Amino acid sequence: MKKIRNNFSNWFAVVVIVVSSTFVSRSFSMVYDNRFIPLLQRPYIRVPCANTYLSVAPFFAYSDKSWCSKDNEQSLLEIYGCFDQGALGNAFRLVKGCNPITDYNPEWKGPIGWIIDGKIQAQGISFSGEHRFKKWLSIGFYSLFMHVNSSIDFIRNLDPQHDSICGNATEEDKIALDRIRRQMFKELCLSCGHSSQFGFGDIDLYFRLGWEWDYAYKFRHIDVGLRIGALLGTGQTRQINDPLSIPFGGNGHYGVYISADGEFEVKEDLIVGLLFRVSKRFARTYRERMPVCQKPSEFKVPQNFAVEVGNVQVNPGATFVFSPYVIAENVRDGLGFRLQYTLTHHQKDHWTDKRPTAKKGDVSVDLKEVEKLSVWGSDYVSLTAFYDFGKARVCRGYEPILSLTWDLPTTWLASQNVSQTQKLTIGLEFNF
Repeated sequence: MKKIRNNFSNWFAVVVIVVSSTFVSRSFSMVYDNRFIPLLQRPYIRVPCANTYLSVAPFFAYSDKSWCSKDNEQSLLEIYGCFDQGALGNAFRLVKGCNPITDYNPEWKGPIGWIIDGKIQAQGISFSGEHRFKKWLSIGFYSLFMHVNSSIDFIRNLDPQHDSICGNATEEDKIALDRIRRQMFKELCLSCGHSSQFGFGDIDLYFRLGWEWDYAYKFRHIDVGLRIGALLGTGQTRQINDPLSIPFGGNGHYGVYISADGEFEVKEDLIVGLLFRVSKRFARTYRERMPVCQKPSEFKVPQNFAVEVGNVQVNPGATFVFSPYVIAENVRDGLGFRLQYTLTHHQKDHWTDKRPTAKKGDVSVDLKEVEKLSVWGSDYVSLTAFYDFGKARVCRGYEPILSLTWDLPTTWLASQNVSQTQKLTIGLEFNF
């Protein structure tokens, strides 16, 4: 009877994961190299003799600031660079042959700075599963579905270093500048003000090779593994006509990763763990906005507001993840806590102009600043409280584990060009 039950559990898990992977590969996603929403890997709460783990986790996220560098705060969308309307006008002159700003007032030739005040609100639900076929072999997946609302406001930057007309502009001039900015955005087909995205993200499929030992090296239990996975770029991508839109994954890039993990039970109900991961997305070519070369060099246009549009090949840099954690289980009748730190560093992306040769001769683009700002890093502390409904039972059934996780951005080590997003997750985990 026990053998029949084990075989049924194995086959049921296979059907669940295969069906989920097939359906999810069309629908859901989960990825970790995203600098707007922290989609961080969580360790499962391991249950003795369980071979299958399934998790459903609704989450809520919010951000209105970002880190330019450690302890240097900036508005959210300045991840792409500071907005200079004067630079945008010069780009219009180079690409379209006219400058709406100097057409209105020929003396307005310097920088005209704006502060981009924006925010992101996200609600979603993530799915994950893992099944152990053998003691040393497991397969699994991660996925999500998400809705993101974004909004943006433009506020004049009156700092004389960023605004050459702040001391001489009348109220009528300020109104005219705002009107010209809106007209320029309209001509570029840029939709500013509010953005709503709704859909799926990337897929993470993997297999894990694992080894376990009991009472070895002064630990009660050791569980280490090597994970090899594929990142399927099936999620929502950033729209070039919507400066507020964000990718739900790796912006359409497929990739692979390898990670090593280990859990060490120091004493009963006290576990320390460690995760290290390296991922790499493959290059692909698609249409993007590209800043044009301008002189003087301080005139720059953020990539998401750039005038020139054409094909570009983007080769993403590698992403490194380091995440130690501590778990205290059964603190009181099934109640437990987890403290986790996640350090992420993304290397520079490489952009290559793929426009036709004739187009390159008409307008030259400057991709160095875009590549420079593509380097980012994040530090997150995750606080989790969980309750295992099956911990106190003599014969465990399908009782779930309920958890609540709060992801907090910090600036301890690597925070750079990344959103300060706080995220609250409610998790429901099943083990059988």
